[in-house]
Amino acid sequence: LDGDVVRRISGGGVEPVVFPDESGTVSREDGDSALGLVARIKASLDGSGRMRLPLVVSPDLACWEAFRSSGDFVLVEDAEYAIRNGPEGCITADGRAVPAATLTTDEVNPTGAGNAFSGAYFACRAAGRDV
Repeated sequence: LDGDVVRRISGGGVEPVVFPDESGTVSREDGDSALGLVARIKASLDGSGRMRLPLVVSPDLACWEAFRSSGDFVLVEDAEYAIRNGPEGCITADGRAVPAATLTTDEVNPTGAGNAFSGAYFACRAAGRDV
């Protein structure tokens, strides 16, 4: 991340994406790659010369399972994890369920719903709100 940009932000949010194969499995290589991305973003935030900036990582369940199946799986230090769980909200890395407020409606197209959830979650956390 550009140092000038990092000096202007209050934290970071990353939503790593991986794509399962036909059997619903994500490759170990994809899981390792997504973990590497999270670690590089955290290092950029920490290397900004400011106090440690918060990082919220919001993978979907498939990506989380890929993380966990990675041979080198270790939670990125000081990052907060909000594993997206569809209309149920999210699950934190320590297993707490965080419900989402949902509307009952006829589904048209859920594309982007998880992105919106991740953005709102990060904005609330960056503003100092509790989970």
